[in-house]
Amino acid sequence: MQFSNLDQFKNVVKDYVVFEGKDVIFAKHDNTRYRVMCAPTCPWTILCSWAHDLKSYQVETFIDTHSCPREMKLGCAITKWISEKLALYIRTNPNVEGEDVMNHNTIGYGLNVSSNKVYKAWGIARDIVVGFEREQYGKILIKIVALLLK
Repeated sequence: MQFSNLDQFKNVVKDYVVFEGKDVIFAKHDNTRYRVMCAPTCPWTILCSWAHDLKSYQVETFIDTHSCPREMKLGCAITKWISEKLALYIRTNPNVEGEDVMNHNTIGYGLNVSSNKVYKAWGIARDIVVGFEREQYGKILIKIVALLLK
């Protein structure tokens, strides 16, 4: 598996471990590599580093064996991550209410996240979606004014 940068790798790993319900540690990282490990007693490990011949980052080691149980509270599920996922949900369901957001987060990802964190993420996600709509509307308005002035 290849990645253009380490941030892309980190985001993919976060999505994967939240889906699997595993809390991981981003153990070693610098400009050329990233190692992610599960609990100290669990063998699950993934290492991504720069491949000079491919001119991209590539997964070198991936041990996909877990000996730890699924967790409902994850350190990877921070407000920023939740808001990015909710922004996609809000774009498709613009009239969504708070309880629907909580159910989507619990059912869709199998997470046990505090309601305060979800409502904060919901607010950030709405700002992302509404800001995106306002930006598009502003561009359209500028084009309309330019056409009327011609």
